[in-house]
Amino acid sequence: MDIFRIFDALNDPRNMECAIKAAKAAGKKAHGVICYTTSPVHNTKSFVNMGVELEKMGADAIVLKDMAGLIPPVAKKSSADSKKKSKSQSGSTPTKPPDSAQPATSPPSTPE
Repeated sequence: MDIFRIFDALNDPRNMECAIKAAKAAGKKAHGVICYTTSPVHNTKSFVNMGVELEKMGADAIVLKDMAGLIPPVAKKSSADSKKKSKSQSGSTPTKPPDSAQPATSPPSTPE
């Protein structure tokens, strides 16, 4: 295993820090996962803040996990755009995931 997807069901980054550090110390990739939910305290700004905090802890990627299928596409785009904006303002440069991590745009063709 080269990639560890690390999440906390309560979205508390403090519960993820040790696992992120352990994965990095082992020379592996650590993906900080944010569990999407709706509540008075969970909004685009809180998810972006959590992503920034996970990045500071050393996460190689930030993943927005929607286990219950709650997130509307517009909210997902808003969260991603906000995270990109905060990253560009912090002076860090976005990194492109390896090609193997890119979703396929169409299924592979099968011979008939």
